[in-house]
Amino acid sequence: GRLVGLAEIARARGNFAGAQARYNEVLATQPSYFPAKLGLADATWDSGDHAGARIQYAEIASSYPSHMVPARVTERTKK
Repeated sequence: GRLVGLAEIARARGNFAGAQARYNEVLATQPSYFPAKLGLADATWDSGDHAGARIQYAEIASSYPSHMVPARVTERTKK
């Protein structure tokens, strides 16, 4: 919804902390909402916290059907 959109705008502007905060707001009420989980992992990656993002990507890869998981998730968990 709206918070995911605001998070995506913040991320596109390079405001990774703001994006993470919005994604976390969504996940507080909808813990398995895929767009927010993926967005949070991507914002974490973009912020430079690759180790933290790998943990989030691994959780995504193990929790959702493979057809939902973008290739970058698999690629980033290998490195």
